Amino acid sequence: MIPDDVPEDQIDGLPLDVILAVDGRALRRDLVARLRKLPYPAYLGCLSLCIDDIRTMYGERVFGPGEQLVNRTLELIRAAATGAAVKHSAKRLWRQWLDYMGNPGPEQLADTDLPVMVRSPCTTAVLELIGPQDRDAASTVADAAYKGNRETNLIPGDNVRRLMKFIAWTRKAES
Repeated sequence: MIPDDVPEDQIDGLPLDVILAVDGRALRRDLVARLRKLPYPAYLGCLSLCIDDIRTMYGERVFGPGEQLVNRTLELIRAAATGAAVKHSAKRLWRQWLDYMGNPGPEQLADTDLPVMVRSPCTTAVLELIGPQDRDAASTVADAAYKGNRETNLIPGDNVRRLMKFIAWTRKAES
C-alpha cells in the first residue's frame, strides 16, 4: 500500500504496477473520512475541485442542459465555501435538477444524458447546501472517482491516481 502522503505532483509518475497494487477501496474510504473531517468551508472547496475533476474526466459526455446544471452547482458550492448564504439558490437549483432528471421517485433512476457519476455528486452536494451538512457528497465523489473508469476511456489505475490526487487536496485543505 502506498502511503497516503504522496505529493500531488508525484502521483502521475508512480509506475502502473505500484498503482495497481494499491487497495482502491481503502483509498476510497480514506478519502470519504478525510473529506468529512475537514472544516465545512474547506470541505466545500475540496468538493468543488473533485466534482470539477470528475466533470473533466467525462469530457464530451457532459454537455447541454446537464453541463449547465453542473456548472451552476460548482458555482454554488464555491460561493458556499466563501461563506455566502446559498440555501434559497440551492433550492431553486434542486428544482432545476429535478426537472432535468424527470422528477424521479425514490425507487426510480433519473433519465438523462449526463453520466450518473457526474450527476450524483452534484445533486447530493446541492441537497447538502439545502439541509443539514451530513456530507454525503463525500461518498458520491469517492464513488465517482473509484468507479468512474467503467464509463470512460481511462486507462487502468487512473481511478486510483484520481483518489490519491483527491486525498492530496484534502491534505492541502487541512493545512
